[in-house]
Amino acid sequence: MIFDDGTRQFEAAIEKLSAAREAQGMEEFQLFTIDQFLEHAKGQAITLEERLDILDQATFLIENLYCHLPFKRARYAIDPVQQLRLLQRQLDEKMDVTEFHSRLLRIFASLRDVHTNYFLPEPYATAAAFLPFQVRYFHDAQGARRYEVAEVMTGFDHPHFVENSELVAWSGLTMDEAIEVTSDIAAGANESARFLRGLRRLTLRPLNSALPPRENYVIVEYRNPQDPPEGETRAILLPWRVVSSFGELKEQTGSFGSVALGPELGRQALQRLFYYDKPGAYYCAFDPTGKTKNSLYSSGGPNEDDMRPRLPEQLTFQFTNGGDRSFAVPSGHLRLDDKPSANYAYLRIADFAVPSNETRRSGTDAFRQEFRRILSLANEWAPDGLILDIRGNPGGDITLAESLLQFLTPRDIEPARFALLQTPFVQSLATKRLNRQIQLGRDREWRPWAHDLTLAPFTGNPLTRGFPLSRFEDINNTGQIYQGPSILLIDGLTYSAADFFAAGFQDNEVGSILGVQGSTGGGGANRWSHTDLAQNLKRLPGLPLHELPKKARMGVSLRRSLRVGPQNGGQPLEDAGVTADTVHDITLEDVRNFNRDLLQHACRILSVKPAFHLTVVEHSRSTEDSRRLHFTVRTKGLMRIEANLSGIGKTFPQRAYAVPEDGEHRFTLEMDALPPIVTNMQLRGYARNEFDSLELSAETKVSLQELTVSANT
Repeated sequence: MIFDDGTRQFEAAIEKLSAAREAQGMEEFQLFTIDQFLEHAKGQAITLEERLDILDQATFLIENLYCHLPFKRARYAIDPVQQLRLLQRQLDEKMDVTEFHSRLLRIFASLRDVHTNYFLPEPYATAAAFLPFQVRYFHDAQGARRYEVAEVMTGFDHPHFVENSELVAWSGLTMDEAIEVTSDIAAGANESARFLRGLRRLTLRPLNSALPPRENYVIVEYRNPQDPPEGETRAILLPWRVVSSFGELKEQTGSFGSVALGPELGRQALQRLFYYDKPGAYYCAFDPTGKTKNSLYSSGGPNEDDMRPRLPEQLTFQFTNGGDRSFAVPSGHLRLDDKPSANYAYLRIADFAVPSNETRRSGTDAFRQEFRRILSLANEWAPDGLILDIRGNPGGDITLAESLLQFLTPRDIEPARFALLQTPFVQSLATKRLNRQIQLGRDREWRPWAHDLTLAPFTGNPLTRGFPLSRFEDINNTGQIYQGPSILLIDGLTYSAADFFAAGFQDNEVGSILGVQGSTGGGGANRWSHTDLAQNLKRLPGLPLHELPKKARMGVSLRRSLRVGPQNGGQPLEDAGVTADTVHDITLEDVRNFNRDLLQHACRILSVKPAFHLTVVEHSRSTEDSRRLHFTVRTKGLMRIEANLSGIGKTFPQRAYAVPEDGEHRFTLEMDALPPIVTNMQLRGYARNEFDSLELSAETKVSLQELTVSANT
């Protein structure tokens, strides 16, 4: 084995990073060795009284508000409330503050719930431990998992340890064993989540949710990509470093929030450590579309301005005929050699979060508007299938996520249900909210559960019944935009509101799910932050919730989600996640060439699904009889059309038309006397399914206020 020390190259990379810190707006950030950071942390250690205060508040949250508590106790044979009480009894001046943080983190990690967590105080809160490279995995031809260097820091110029080097061992452990060790503190709810969270923590550990590594360095055994396969294995020593004071995160929680906050600090740290000199770049571990790509726009499809993302940090897209552009997957990856005329779309949803500079209303409206714009383009330019990618999506706004599903299907979307844990405190909380003694969201966010909570002492049920957070009319107020088949890409880091999107996608039969792991991350709850709860409940006498010391944070799963639909109705999303219909093993071609094999796999699944089309080409009222409406439609794959008139949530069925063949057809609708609330014409198209019965397959709407007058009768 050829051994080398990479400390010198690492220090050179750190010098470049330090020189760029002012340009990143991080003038206050500092760099430490592990020992230096631990010594630095001692100077800001929380007192014994502050530690007892943290334990009091943590115990209160878990015992009184944690909606998964009875199920976690049963599933994992744990008792977090008793563990917290024992820690409280054992706590004294002799217990090192690091040991205190370690034990408290392990209690929260034992829940395997990224929504319910303890984030360390300063200086840990805005710090991360890191190595000068990132790791990715793939499967070889025999299906075995392999690992390689995905990226090295700018300035880390080593002659042999370079991108694409195969990683063989990690400080004496196999790579799989090393990932298993790091996954123990990563709180992943299922195998898919634990593996990916463990993989991320190999080289980058946000210290808001984990203590610094106990080892000062790692020894990585590897093979240089230029060495012959039978060549000698190399080894390199690399020290851990800690960066601190590089920014804080905005929590999106409360009534509609559901986000995994911990990984967000990791994503922020990653961009600032590895991409500070590459503006707009996203690393494949957190944005799995791949590394950045610099290429010029090419014509032949939609115009360049239409293809420009309006929200590039959240929504990026590509079409088969979209041309190759910076930060987009190559358009050729969406082209099948045996179906050269088929056109597919790819849409990456990085998160469902509302930008910090936006109100919830304006932020969700802007997101929906851009999503609709992209789907309208896709319906025109890529009608044969849509690939939606939510791998690595940590969540955000639940109602926003659920409301997007309506644009992908002609059927109404049924929202997920949520249940509250029936503790005495939650019962009193709902009663006080209904009596307007406290402010905690809107009435409809508590009133549905009130009846069950008042009956709890008599029923003995641990949970209330499930009721939706999203109003049916809010997530079904527009209808279908994209009419082709769709497929959803998931992985073990698809979490929280992204879990709800995937569950709604499957439960409402929007399309099929292709996973690079077997399931999503299993984050099935509406998360509330400690800060939100303390602020909203401050009028309650004797409430032990108040500001935590030195920017420490906590969060708790308040409402437990339940799935809907004929197959999964009533089943919890927590822990289990959403199971993929098909699993794709990531290949070497995927990790080195922008997920080419994965996208080709998705296109092939879409290629055997029927693509429907229903568009109103022209519509007008007759000059001879204003009750007569003429309309011309263009159809594909449909056998029957139903015309309805609608307004303010009411539908007035009119008549049905047979569609003899694909193409354009002109119809006339004789409208009876209708109230002035009628504003739209809704067309629904039906096609034969595998059971030889007609099934709703496409939908479109047109405004009657935009009618022209026609002399044709």
